[in-house]
Amino acid sequence: YVMQKIHIEPQTTILAYTDGLYKTMAADKEKSDNEQVLNEVNRAIQDGQTDPKELIERLKQSISNYIGDAEQGDDITMLAIKFYG
Repeated sequence: YVMQKIHIEPQTTILAYTDGLYKTMAADKEKSDNEQVLNEVNRAIQDGQTDPKELIERLKQSISNYIGDAEQGDDITMLAIKFYG
């Protein structure tokens, strides 16, 4: 592992997730694995949904929309943290 320090601006939301999220959302194989997740996060930002709970709920809804009634094929773990500084 490489240790790094970064400066986080106040009001920054950090999202961490397992590969199950992007594997589930990559139903459209024309896009890269993370592209669907990043697109959804960018739409959430544009809609002002940067609160961690709102962001995770939005991603959970997107997952539900992508898989419909299909069985989930991988674990999905998400962690969102907002830095208030």
